[in-house]
Amino acid sequence: MALTQSDIQPSAKGLEILEAIGDLHGGVEGFDGYELSAITKLFPSIEIFEADQNYEYTANVVRVLGALTARSYADGPIAPSSTTLNKVSDIFQSGSEHVPFENVLQGMLSISWGGFFLELYRAIEQLYAVPRLAALVEAWPTSLPYRNLADLLESHLAWRPKEDDALAKIIAECDDTIVAPLRESFSGHRDGDQEIAAEKIAADIYKVRNGLVHFRAALGTVQRTDEEWDDMISAMLDLVKDVYRRHGARFNLEPEA
Repeated sequence: MALTQSDIQPSAKGLEILEAIGDLHGGVEGFDGYELSAITKLFPSIEIFEADQNYEYTANVVRVLGALTARSYADGPIAPSSTTLNKVSDIFQSGSEHVPFENVLQGMLSISWGGFFLELYRAIEQLYAVPRLAALVEAWPTSLPYRNLADLLESHLAWRPKEDDALAKIIAECDDTIVAPLRESFSGHRDGDQEIAAEKIAADIYKVRNGLVHFRAALGTVQRTDEEWDDMISAMLDLVKDVYRRHGARFNLEPEA
């Protein structure tokens, strides 16, 4: 009944169906219906999800779609590990409501690792002005959301943060559970470990960004193995979730009185 109502078509070919159930039909002695196991193998696997309305994220269709896509991702053009896919799902389900979920979803649906990386980079890029604005507001209080303040400074004073410097300041604010994976995945080629400063990590991330965005011989192309890309994406997911947890509300909203 469920199969006929949902109009799910068999995945098996006609000959396979004939071989599986062709000898069994009404009028054959002893026939009392088909075994479910014989029928189900003729149809594609079905996964059913039920959205729990008690969760905040289920009110946002992009978050629901992102969580379902992460949990059911298989045989795509890239091959994120189960750990990375769990992090993607976690961002959609429990990340700050201010995370730009469209970017994360678009990244996961990209046909290349580089596309995924760039969408996560864009999510961080939006907050580049935050460290400077936080210092400014300490000296010049305002209730304007940081987003509005950044817009005013750029449109009236032509000010915007320098990208690698701003990224370094954002990374420097994070604790080592966030910084260590970034250091290992982006700056592992450098000598030392704990001695690699946020500025160098930011420079290495920015170099990957430039190599993907610009098409110049001097920059070369970004060559990484699937495992290396997976580590980089995993580290960026941690960074996105952390910075929006700390800064997302102040960036988009006026602070509560």
